[in-house]
Amino acid sequence: YELILQREDSEEDGTYGTLRFPDGTVLNTLELQWKNNEAQTSCIPPGVYPCKKRQSAAFGKEMYEVGNVQGRSGVLIHAGNMAGSVDKGQKADSKGCILLGMDRGRKGSQKVITASKAAMQLFEEKMGGQDFTLIIRGSKNASATTSDSKSSMSLDPMRNSNASGTATPAP
Repeated sequence: YELILQREDSEEDGTYGTLRFPDGTVLNTLELQWKNNEAQTSCIPPGVYPCKKRQSAAFGKEMYEVGNVQGRSGVLIHAGNMAGSVDKGQKADSKGCILLGMDRGRKGSQKVITASKAAMQLFEEKMGGQDFTLIIRGSKNASATTSDSKSSMSLDPMRNSNASGTATPAP
């Protein structure tokens, strides 16, 4: 069973995305800004991850954990509304986890997702406790050019960089 999280542009007040189920159901996601996979302050890298339920001491119940994240542990999928940069004075309900919501909005100058508990309930109902594979795709604009300006690195594992520095689809 595979779910696809398609990220949008990563900004100081969070990284919006959509989580798509095989039947076409879509939930909104909100994660921290990309900060080179730094624990507690960054979303995790795009990639393919096994997910399974485990007991969470922080939440006191079983939660889905995103496994095999290089240099990270305890990355959960849970309810929450904000994922801003705390070091910039913004609010965050995540320390690197994936937040789910039904809708999007703003609270002041910050991105939010809303109806998060309803989204978590729907997610739990659809998953039925089964393990799944999470495929996280980076924003189509999420590439960082290196200093020599001839090569580029895409945060999307589904894309490669050719000699001219432009991204091309992986074979």
